[in-house]
Amino acid sequence: MEGKGTSLEGIEYILKELNGETYKGAKKNGRPHGQGTKELEGGIVYKGTFEDGFFHGNGTMEFPDGGKFVGIWSKGKLCQGKYFFKDKLEYSSKEW
Repeated sequence: MEGKGTSLEGIEYILKELNGETYKGAKKNGRPHGQGTKELEGGIVYKGTFEDGFFHGNGTMEFPDGGKFVGIWSKGKLCQGKYFFKDKLEYSSKEW
């Protein structure tokens, strides 16, 4: 993992992982923590809150086809949310 920044809290970091994924945002103990953006493989982008390196709290996952998922995560696991298609139709489920 490559990184830029200092050890001060509140500084935005840029972390590049070996698999090509990129994280920009706050970190704690060397892991994404707080508000940030993670660019995943395949052009998927998550913008939201992280805790100890996991998606945690409110976040939006944007897909290359124009769709997006707005939801709430807990330690990387999706708890609830809605998927919005490119044409603005939406889908939600009680069980994720």
